[in-house]
Amino acid sequence: NDLFRLFSDAFTHLPLCTLVNDSVFVVHGGLSSKDGVKLSEIQQLNRLREPDETADQLMLDLLWSDPMDQLGRLPSPRGGGVLFGPDVTERFCEDNGLCCIIRSHEMKPEGYEWQHMNRCLTIFSAPNYCDVCGNLGAVCDITPSQARKVTVDELHVRTFECSPHPDEPHRVNMMFRPY
Repeated sequence: NDLFRLFSDAFTHLPLCTLVNDSVFVVHGGLSSKDGVKLSEIQQLNRLREPDETADQLMLDLLWSDPMDQLGRLPSPRGGGVLFGPDVTERFCEDNGLCCIIRSHEMKPEGYEWQHMNRCLTIFSAPNYCDVCGNLGAVCDITPSQARKVTVDELHVRTFECSPHPDEPHRVNMMFRPY
């Protein structure tokens, strides 16, 4: 229990998002359930807390939202955050001077997927998720030119397969085993 609390505390010190070269917004989930959110508003969020039901809605949206193909926003079928469309991504990027957002939180068969007219890139780095999905993993290298701002052409996605398990027997849910 003490070790669990230490890990939980460590996670509350991780950033909700980051900004690369003032042009790429990197976040776990996605975008907000409301228009007009500025990076300065995100910066003011109290990160030193759990993202529970009493957390700021913006915090929850950043952690749990997912892109969708249709315009606008819809409630998320996962229960947290929202589904956001290409118009939402476009407005957020334009309002904040961004070229795109990079997010995760969603398994992709090829390890990544560009959406929203190349303004939303999902990177999923866990190959063969849960040992059953058969998906590739991916990482994104950002190699800016001499200019401070990054363009989409300077984002390079690499994919990879899972590594074989060691010869020891596979154990499910090892983090919950009794000691």
